[in-house]
Amino acid sequence: MQIITELASAGELGALMQIENACFPPTERCTPAMMKARLQQFPEWCLTARRGGSIVGFIHGMSIGQPAVQDAFYYIPALHRPGAPWQCVLGLAVAPAFRGKGAAHSLMKAYAAKARKARKQGIVLACRAEKQAFYEHMGFVCTGISQSRYGGGVWLDMVQRF
Repeated sequence: MQIITELASAGELGALMQIENACFPPTERCTPAMMKARLQQFPEWCLTARRGGSIVGFIHGMSIGQPAVQDAFYYIPALHRPGAPWQCVLGLAVAPAFRGKGAAHSLMKAYAAKARKARKQGIVLACRAEKQAFYEHMGFVCTGISQSRYGGGVWLDMVQRF
């Protein structure tokens, strides 16, 4: 069955939170209130992956001024700047039962297409070292250790320039 990407809606908060909670440890999870705020602040950058009509994954983030992730981006959705040159990914999550079936790649491809259409310079995200190869496979380059300490530990800044 084909993966379809489309904009998320506030009415899908419950489904998004189920996936969020299944994919991230408690220290890295977005709260329901924060997810709702993100859906309200930058709805055009909140996409879902659907298979058979059900949400199986999502990607969301904000437009920022520099190609590096800061902790404040995770906590303050109002830092979104629609005309800023970079698109940041704050979360990419796929339900465990649907991993390895193309949902993450479909989401990133759709997100990148939107970013290119919006004339962004590229996409930036922070990931754990164990996810570095996954993002490099999608065209990202590691630019070093991130300033972000969101949820504790060390993150890597990853950039995909257009």
